[in-house]
Amino acid sequence: MHVSTYDCLSVCIWLRIGIYMYLP
Repeated sequence: MHVSTYDCLSVCIWLRIGIYMYLP
């Protein structure tokens, strides 16, 4: 289960980008 950490990081980054893009 070493992909869990990487997956979390990817999701966090994607979420951050999405929020930044969604924000005005």
